[in-house]
Amino acid sequence: MAFFNDVTTSLNFNKGSEIPRHPLTGINVLIVGAGPAGLYTALECWRKGHSPRVVERTPSPSSAGDSFSITPSALRHIEKTWPAIYQNIKNSGHNLWVSFHKINGDRVAGPERFVFNKDGEGRLTEDGEPAPDRIHRVARPRFTATLLGQALALGIEVTYGKRAVDYFEDEETAGVVFEDGSRLEADVVVAADGAGTKSHRLISGHDVRAVSSKYSMFRTAYSSELVTADPELAKRFPLREGGGGVGEMWNTDDLQIYLGYSPGRIEWGITHRIKDIDGTSKESWGNHVSPDYVVKFLKDNFPEVPEYLHRLIMTAPENAIVDWQLLWRDPQPRWSSPLGRVVQVGDSAHTFVPSSGSGLVQGIEDAITLATCLQLGGNLKNGLWSRTHNKLRFERVSCCQLLGFMNQSNYLKPRWGQKAIEDASNVKPQYGWWIWAHNPERYAYDNFGKAFRSLVDGTQFENTNIPCGYKYKPWTIKDIYDTLERGEKLTFEGDWS
Repeated sequence: MAFFNDVTTSLNFNKGSEIPRHPLTGINVLIVGAGPAGLYTALECWRKGHSPRVVERTPSPSSAGDSFSITPSALRHIEKTWPAIYQNIKNSGHNLWVSFHKINGDRVAGPERFVFNKDGEGRLTEDGEPAPDRIHRVARPRFTATLLGQALALGIEVTYGKRAVDYFEDEETAGVVFEDGSRLEADVVVAADGAGTKSHRLISGHDVRAVSSKYSMFRTAYSSELVTADPELAKRFPLREGGGGVGEMWNTDDLQIYLGYSPGRIEWGITHRIKDIDGTSKESWGNHVSPDYVVKFLKDNFPEVPEYLHRLIMTAPENAIVDWQLLWRDPQPRWSSPLGRVVQVGDSAHTFVPSSGSGLVQGIEDAITLATCLQLGGNLKNGLWSRTHNKLRFERVSCCQLLGFMNQSNYLKPRWGQKAIEDASNVKPQYGWWIWAHNPERYAYDNFGKAFRSLVDGTQFENTNIPCGYKYKPWTIKDIYDTLERGEKLTFEGDWS
């Protein structure tokens, strides 16, 4: 618990008496996984009157991971319902302005503020509020520790060292079998234990097959003091006037470099084709490579990358760089078990490529929607509450996954050169109005009955939390892969802006 204690010692958390709680439902919820999606599910279940408990496979709170973005649909909910968590995000999250560069480091555009409204559109959120003027970039370990601290402050039990190996259910209860042979049961079990969750066997009847994207990412984050100790690097990577951070995006075919520097922190990621190295990448936070390894890869394959970037890479501490393989998985339309007592959230239900910028946020939206549907569902025996949750969420998440592939194809096939100088939008990430304006809690309250009825008597129901004008169509990784291999950009009908 040393890492958790170091992070949370100076933080304040809301007491149970300070958070408005809905009437108690008497529903016990066992959540497997103490990552962001699992912990936020616990918080939301507590707020909606359920009784949550969390179990986690790691022996103690983990410091693994680098950073992610929290976009408005999640951030607004945190601000309005969990004020202490929001304050901690404000204090530690960074507002990075973005600049765009050729692969030799020459700047093409920026740094510029990240804006959600394009071209001065002035579009409002679903709650009638103006679009935010910033994006919060937060450290994954710190954010997870903050959620854990809030859960413990509410009296939610969190147990470590419990690895789930099987899930089960019957008409009266659901449960989990752990590696040590022990079992736990509850009215509802939430699988939030990641892409390798064993809940797939109960829910879909098979494990979800991962397909190589043929890309991997060297990724890391550490103290910026290690960079600024080099005067030349300190001069090349300054903070903005006033102390704000900057995120640089460097692109060429089959290579995308992201550099983010903010007060006290540096993070960088290098996305590359796996064929360019010796096959060491894995989908694991424990798969470390040395700075020398990364520099050699760049020198051998991209000699135009400047020497000062090699020096920046060499500032990374030992075992700080992860070689993360980017795996693709077909969308899984079923997230709940046959009797509706075991439900998946976060990466257990859907995985994202990092370029989507949506993985964390969609896990939080899952948590909000699940707790609300469980509150509204009432009778657990028919399992319709979980199927309704699934119906409200799946199409939206699938569209967010598609957007991630759109962004990735832009980053790694940008036709960089003269066209980039004319139009840097070739590689700017997309976050459409349909993503950032959404209120998942309101959507669940407004649409639960309609989605529920569609499952009971077949009355037509169409989700409105996806791009306007887009009629959802099933897709597979092969569809995406074939398009990208032809060198084409991914485009779909409807308004994705």
